[in-house]
Amino acid sequence: MLNTKTSVSQIRHRLQLCSHLFDTTESFDLPARMIAGVVKRCPKNDSFEGVYEKTVLINTLYSTVVYDTLNMAKHIVSRNIDLKLMSADLSVIGDMRAGHGIGSNRGLNKEIDFYSFSTKYAAFHRPDIFPMFDDYVMRLLSRFNKSHQFTGKFSQRELRDYVHFKKTVDDFSGFVRMESLGYEKFDHALWLFGKYEFNPFTLDKTIKERIEQSRQEMSGEQAC
Repeated sequence: MLNTKTSVSQIRHRLQLCSHLFDTTESFDLPARMIAGVVKRCPKNDSFEGVYEKTVLINTLYSTVVYDTLNMAKHIVSRNIDLKLMSADLSVIGDMRAGHGIGSNRGLNKEIDFYSFSTKYAAFHRPDIFPMFDDYVMRLLSRFNKSHQFTGKFSQRELRDYVHFKKTVDDFSGFVRMESLGYEKFDHALWLFGKYEFNPFTLDKTIKERIEQSRQEMSGEQAC
């Protein structure tokens, strides 16, 4: 559990460990490499077949809960997103997350906000520009800010504004002096750290033990 006594260097050490564990754990790293491989083979988003393949793969391997991948792929093609991806226009997230007309699978007539999926779709095309939003990451950034005030106060709801979310990620990576890691690896570190903090029961025992050992080492340093 994070607390105000945890130093920046200790946080950075844990994040570096999580980044390493992600890269060396096949069940985490392989899906990311598979999606990146398909995006490399089909980088543009003007062909339905290519976009549909990427949509299905991201949705399946990253559990983004897009209930209608067929219509989501059609929506992405219709939005002509390649120019915005190329020019690093953050509004491309809004282009994808809304306007698709896909409603809840519970029979409600309200369009679903596919925010997490949209950030991941953009991130796989431009990992240098777009950090990935995830519930674990949102909760972790919120907890870090409460314990260490690395940026101005914000609510978790405010992180659903992508410009605010990206700025918060940038502020935090600067705070822990990990800007050189880049969004992709920093995303992985935040996600795994968050998963350990908020849902450790779903982690492999070996990974959980490695992170727990790091936590104990950090606590030991504090006691010295």
